[in-house]
Amino acid sequence: MDRNTGPTNTEPSTTEPPETARTEQEPPIMPLATIGAMEMTHINAILTKFNKEQDLRRNILKGSEERAAKFIEQNGRNKRFEKDNLLREIEMMTDITRTQIEARRKLLDMTLASEAALVLRAEKVAMLNQQIGESMKDYKEELTECQRTINWLVECGNLLAREVKSMVQREKGLEHYASGVTTRTLFDYFSQEPAPPTLEEAAALGLQTGRPAR
Repeated sequence: MDRNTGPTNTEPSTTEPPETARTEQEPPIMPLATIGAMEMTHINAILTKFNKEQDLRRNILKGSEERAAKFIEQNGRNKRFEKDNLLREIEMMTDITRTQIEARRKLLDMTLASEAALVLRAEKVAMLNQQIGESMKDYKEELTECQRTINWLVECGNLLAREVKSMVQREKGLEHYASGVTTRTLFDYFSQEPAPPTLEEAAALGLQTGRPAR
């Protein structure tokens, strides 16, 4: 057979009637009811599978939601527990801090009171030192006065010693010249005794006032 010209005249004719050829080549036509039933069965199978998948997805989603709700609830419970613990710790730390602040305030008050007491004591010590200084000055003046008095007493003692010596000499002279001695002889004897102290010497020795001159 030539593709361009079609069948040649050399080939034998094999033409058959059209009805016989159509019956051998085409399959038998199925009824519409059967085709519809088959389609419905297929559609029902697809719908059943889809529904099962939807139920499975719905169950998975429900389980996920339940687990999520449980997790959120447990997490919220844990958060509340942590929050309560944190609040209790904050309260405890606040109480401890308040106690420490109160103790430090008391210590500060005690320190200030001690400082005030030390200041008062220092002032008292300063006053006592001033009084002691004034007293020492008075004591020095009194000591000087006592030294002057002692010197005056020493001078008085020396003067008394001279007077006693003179009296002893007079007594011995009177005993020696008691008998047969003329008045002129006694006058000559007494005129040879040491002269008494002058007014300046007596004033220097404090004989007029009884105390040495200051």
